[in-house]
Amino acid sequence: MARKLNGVSVSVWADGVDYGNDCVTTECDHVDTQWQCPYALGYTSPMEEGDKCCYKDGGDCRLLAARLDALKRTLNIVKREIKKLEAEAEESE
Repeated sequence: MARKLNGVSVSVWADGVDYGNDCVTTECDHVDTQWQCPYALGYTSPMEEGDKCCYKDGGDCRLLAARLDALKRTLNIVKREIKKLEAEAEESE
């Protein structure tokens, strides 16, 4: 059985009031499962349960490739949601 891999978590804040407050964060929220991240790098390979990732800096992931992948996944999710809502809008006309 393949294990479920974890990656970077993306949070988008767009409050609709002050665009200056809008932001995107890319964080490693997987405190207990960071050793399962496909981008993780530890002192041993393969990393064992409980190993800490060398790319994790506090709550943030320092690996550009991991953050870029997470943002691309987020963009695809947003595009799917936009298409869905546009289709619903067309049906209601």
